[in-house]
Amino acid sequence: MSTSPLRGNAKTRKPASSLAPGEVSAFPRIRVDDHDGAGNPNVQPGARELDYALDRFTTRLRARLDAGAREYGSTTFERPAAELIDEIQQELEDVAGWGFVLWVRLDRLRAHVARATAEGEHHE
Repeated sequence: MSTSPLRGNAKTRKPASSLAPGEVSAFPRIRVDDHDGAGNPNVQPGARELDYALDRFTTRLRARLDAGAREYGSTTFERPAAELIDEIQQELEDVAGWGFVLWVRLDRLRAHVARATAEGEHHE
């Protein structure tokens, strides 16, 4: 495993919220230019944004695990593996279904933006 003074290594990276002076973030520092070559804003997230997102994700995950523990107790860990596999498959089907719903909404938004852009070009 390589170690860089700028990036650390996989074992030493931490979220920004838990960094002590001199420690390295969980994410490498990403150079974010103001614009791409075509003049569009660059939307690549910076390291701080990614650290914040990871912290938020783990906080939400912890809350879900705590809620599940209150509702189901330790029974989750006693369920047969085949039931857990079925549960995971159902969740993945839900994710795919919601992904499709979002895709349809984004496709409609794209069409709306294209129409608005075309109308704006006619008024100039």
